[in-house]
Amino acid sequence: MRARNRDNFSAAVKRVAAQRVAYRCSSPACDRVTLGPDASIADATVSIGKAAHIHAASPGGPRFNKTQTPAERASLANALWLCSNCATMIDVNNGASFPPKRLKQWKIEAEARASKELQTGQIELHVPAFLRNYIYINYINTPRLQFFVTDADRQSPVFAETKNGFPDGNMIWHLAHLGDIVANLHVGAVDLQDLFPLSEDFIGSVLSVNEMFYTKNGVLPGRDDHKNIVENFDPKKSPHIYLKLGGFKVISPYDPRWVTTSTAFSSFRGGRERFAGLFVLKSIDFEQQEMFLSPLVMGLPIPPGMEGFYKRSFA
Repeated sequence: MRARNRDNFSAAVKRVAAQRVAYRCSSPACDRVTLGPDASIADATVSIGKAAHIHAASPGGPRFNKTQTPAERASLANALWLCSNCATMIDVNNGASFPPKRLKQWKIEAEARASKELQTGQIELHVPAFLRNYIYINYINTPRLQFFVTDADRQSPVFAETKNGFPDGNMIWHLAHLGDIVANLHVGAVDLQDLFPLSEDFIGSVLSVNEMFYTKNGVLPGRDDHKNIVENFDPKKSPHIYLKLGGFKVISPYDPRWVTTSTAFSSFRGGRERFAGLFVLKSIDFEQQEMFLSPLVMGLPIPPGMEGFYKRSFA
């Protein structure tokens, strides 16, 4: 009887949801293949994928939206393809830790990754070497970093303890711990240079960037403009770094809450510097020829051939 009150997906919606992400889990921290050969039966396949509801299929379910119609609840727009583990994870605690906005972003990013792979024949994803070769990490977006680390690292108290800033006396320890986590990341990224010619299909992609940037509007003491730093970007007021590439101005606003130590008052204040890091492509303005990135982690890379002269530093 309960099943009749659920607005379930049709077989066609499930199939298309899976196909649009190339049968991979849409969680950015997972991205595992969900369909493959059955090891025990020669001519069979096995699937560990599931079309999860962004907004629940019935009242009382995770993220239920009473304003939706039954057709909307059962639509492709409300379907997120995940592996069975991640499908269970997003519904724990009635889905409070995974709001609809976050899941919709997962869907956009997963489809963008699949589109890129389709266009290139084989997406050129790689783990950037600079993650293990930083002179100094300037910026770590700790909330977003949680979605790209291993399960063991995600449980680290460093994330909970840095959620609202670093506790007094523990700054250096936390930065060192986060630095070790960054050094062990295995995030597949697309090189910024490989995005051209640009397409909206790339929006949501994780990018590997190692370029010379101009810095502007560093964080000054007493400023409190971080709340809407990316959503309401103002090139005259908002802290950001930028460069020119392929005829576009590449802009990366950064949230001052996640700028580490003295960086907030020094190297981001103005001038030109080489930064290497992982960024997410948020939007492209073809009319203004601007593209906006959101940083995950960035810092000063060790120059090629100079690894022996530097000791990695995170404090």
